[in-house]
Amino acid sequence: MTGGRHALETGAGHDVTFLMETSHPLTDIPWQKLEQFRIGTVQEEFVHYTEKQPMFDEIKQKVRTYFKTTGLDPKGSTFTLQVFIGIAALYLYGLYGFYHGSLWGSALFGVSRALVGIHTMHAFSHFSVTHSPFIWKWGNWFCFDIMMGSTHWAWDYQHVVGHHQHTNVFKADPDLPISSEGTLHLIIMCLLSL
Repeated sequence: MTGGRHALETGAGHDVTFLMETSHPLTDIPWQKLEQFRIGTVQEEFVHYTEKQPMFDEIKQKVRTYFKTTGLDPKGSTFTLQVFIGIAALYLYGLYGFYHGSLWGSALFGVSRALVGIHTMHAFSHFSVTHSPFIWKWGNWFCFDIMMGSTHWAWDYQHVVGHHQHTNVFKADPDLPISSEGTLHLIIMCLLSL
């Protein structure tokens, strides 16, 4: 799950403390390497985080032990690529049906595009398929930009940098509503203002 230089470049210009924490759960080596570059501590944080709970470190240690005792590669890509081949087959079949006016083909095309995002693209964007930054970058690009029809840069900044840096922190996590009164309240207020 290490992202290396690619993860740091993705988070450039942002506080990447939690990005590092979630990208390197199986090793402390990146933290040890970065210590030599420490120049100080930010006094006024943009977001005030809650203290890290001991359970997080316990889970990380259990995961490390699991991979060490089983000898499995945490970035093993065989299963992910097998699932992707199945999703790609559904995608192509659905795309064919979509272009030929099939309702079921259109539905399958939509579902398979969602599965690409939920499964394969998500794994590439979190640097968890293979040890190759080249494959992370181009796999993420192919899945998101080509198969899903959007841009992986938006996902990387919104989800990888935004959400994973500020998971469930109100007004900082872009996956949360922007108002404490909820999304429905905002929609009603927008409609009333028309």
